Amino acid sequence: MSLLNKLISKLFTGKKTKKIEEFDKKLVFKLSKKGLPKPKQVKYIFSVLTKKERLIISLLLGLIVASSLFLGIRSYFTHSKVYPKEGGNYTEGLIGQPTFINPVLCFNEVDKDISSLIFPGLLKYDSKNNLSTEIAQSYQISSDKKTYIFKLKKDIHWTDGERLTSQDIIFTINLIKNEKIHSPLYSIFKDIKVEAIDDYTIKFTLSKPYTPFSSLLTFGFLPKHIWEKIPLEKFSTSKYNLQPIGYGPFEFQSLVKGENGKIKIYSLKKNKKYFRQPLLDNITFKFFSTPEEAFWSLRNKNIDGFVYHYHDWPEEIENSKSIKKHIFYLSQYIAIFLNQNDSLLKNFPIRQALSLAINKNELNQKLLNGNGKIINGPFPIKNFDNESGIGNFDLNKANSILEKEGWRKNNQNIREKNKKHLKITLTTIEEGDYPKVAEYIKKSWEKIGIETKIELIPSQEIFKKIIQEKNYQALLYGIITGYDVDPYPVWHSSQIKDSGLNFSFFSSRKADKLLSEARITLNNEEREKRYKEFQKILEERIPAIFLYSPPYYYFLNEKVRGIDFKQIALPSDRFVYINKWSVRIKRKIK
Repeated sequence: MSLLNKLISKLFTGKKTKKIEEFDKKLVFKLSKKGLPKPKQVKYIFSVLTKKERLIISLLLGLIVASSLFLGIRSYFTHSKVYPKEGGNYTEGLIGQPTFINPVLCFNEVDKDISSLIFPGLLKYDSKNNLSTEIAQSYQISSDKKTYIFKLKKDIHWTDGERLTSQDIIFTINLIKNEKIHSPLYSIFKDIKVEAIDDYTIKFTLSKPYTPFSSLLTFGFLPKHIWEKIPLEKFSTSKYNLQPIGYGPFEFQSLVKGENGKIKIYSLKKNKKYFRQPLLDNITFKFFSTPEEAFWSLRNKNIDGFVYHYHDWPEEIENSKSIKKHIFYLSQYIAIFLNQNDSLLKNFPIRQALSLAINKNELNQKLLNGNGKIINGPFPIKNFDNESGIGNFDLNKANSILEKEGWRKNNQNIREKNKKHLKITLTTIEEGDYPKVAEYIKKSWEKIGIETKIELIPSQEIFKKIIQEKNYQALLYGIITGYDVDPYPVWHSSQIKDSGLNFSFFSSRKADKLLSEARITLNNEEREKRYKEFQKILEERIPAIFLYSPPYYYFLNEKVRGIDFKQIALPSDRFVYINKWSVRIKRKIK
């Protein structure tokens, strides 16, 4: 007989011990007097089993309980779903310092990041890169695209309790148009008329059609009842530049400064008055001087996230299981702008040889792990095909062109003509990927005998010292275009003079005509047709060598959920759907 059968037999038919028989008799007598039934013997199970048998029964019971728990837990996870849960704090690391949390004065990336959470715009870009309303309820555009009428949502409040009205919009635009304020938005709005139709309706009037105008209305506004009391001469020093009264999904809570006077921590809390309530209770920003400091803090869980523009990060971050890397792209392109005022670079064969010597695909694979997007013109989102094939990589052709132009290699493998070396200075920013990209370009050009010198400039100095003064020969630089690309400011000949941004001194009557027409063309297909034709002119003339659209990396603790974007116009646009972010979760039965 098996051990299990023996156990069953003992339980239900086995002999009782003498003590149990005596106890049974007494118990049955007492129960019968009360009219109760005779008790079953199962209650004496452990009294009639041996030690070994009791152990086996315990194990069997434990197995049954564990199996039941496992099946129950498995069933719960199978038939339930994870949902974000309200509450918690998200902490992000930023490089730099906040200066103006003020949409009128936002210059640097840190300011724009924080400002976007406190001062959302009339419009925003959705996850499909289409414009949608934010604080605007609706808007209309006239058939001639000169008049834009916006109706505001009526339940938007400043964090001090006042309602946001059209007067706040008018007041902010007029501040931007005031030259004494020195707003970076001045050139956009200086010739635009704005007026209030009623408390919640605003009309913008343009002197001539400008198709991308709607895309510019994603910036925020200031409270008139606060700022109208501040004299213009004290505008940039007001406490409200760092302790703003806003109306967005988050509001200012506190800031902490270090002994050196620099801000260490900047905290926001949920604005419970905002119509689109975030799940997070708080967002905290911590500021670092170097990426290395930020990565160390991320690894040690002192921050939850860090956005990084370049491709070199610690191996521990790459291999961490608790840190997730998200890749997204800005509407930006990196190019080498060739100064055609330069005596050497005004020659087309030289520019053509420079272009042919660069293997963009190899650059992307070696320096960016293949994460960059190869581009052929100033349209990083559309990225029209290079139909001409003029700038495609071809070392043999590059060498042949230079030979034909009379540039011969000397004993040092450097080309010269009339005892003059073929020499170029490549200027770029000394931060991030720029130095290593510049080094790759240098080696590429040296392969065809061009002596190349690299000039590295701090990012905070390059605009004033180099770009404004047009003080460069070849400039490796990045241009952020926005979703609705308008190449006019960088490529129209009118932008060559003074502080214009025509870096290459490019001039073409046909290109000017195409750019001017595209700005006012209402039909998107016709507009795109003009831009394709314009890019073809750039390919044929080679005023610049277009390289790639760079990847941006967002390193986040695995607990951070709700991130959903691939292409954004500005880094601050990563917060457009901040209301969906969470650091806590809950489960519900499906």
